[in-house]
Amino acid sequence: MARSTEHLPKYAPQSWDYYSPGMSDPFKMSKQDLIKVVRKAAKAANQRLRSLEKNTDVNERTAGGYKYASTVMPDKSKPRFKERTEKLEIGQLRQEYLQLRQFMTMKTSTPTGVKSVKDARYQTAKQQGFNGTQEDWDNAVQRFFTEKAEKLFDSKTIYSAITENNTDVLQDIIDADADNKRTRGQALLDYLRRLDE
Repeated sequence: MARSTEHLPKYAPQSWDYYSPGMSDPFKMSKQDLIKVVRKAAKAANQRLRSLEKNTDVNERTAGGYKYASTVMPDKSKPRFKERTEKLEIGQLRQEYLQLRQFMTMKTSTPTGVKSVKDARYQTAKQQGFNGTQEDWDNAVQRFFTEKAEKLFDSKTIYSAITENNTDVLQDIIDADADNKRTRGQALLDYLRRLDE
């Protein structure tokens, strides 16, 4: 089977239409069509998950696409979608289809997407008045959320505030960072990180 000239390079993420062309409702698809779509999409999704594990640090795996995959497969240490779908019932295939579609359409399902989301958040913080590097911003965010978690705030509430573009939370992070100028301990940690690079 020849490749079309409009085909994207192998490393470029495909849209959902590539995996399920012309079919968007799994309840109207036959079992054979679902098997084909789920197998093809699961293979690509698992490649994305492996790429996220390889190219992102542990903290970045606790959000976005990787977190979603971990949530829908809580019994696995490393989440993977089912590629062998021949023995699945039609209800299970539909569930896999919907989970795969959700994961594959998330911007953070690829390392490039994770990086672009991080960069966008940093740029928004700079527009709000944050002065510092990307690493300073990441440390400020991590410190802010750690303090909030220690105060027994629900992390889902904080996460939703940021993802819903609540700039008050961004301003709180910036203010907290301004108040907590580098301590001697933080300066030592920054020095040790630079030595590792």
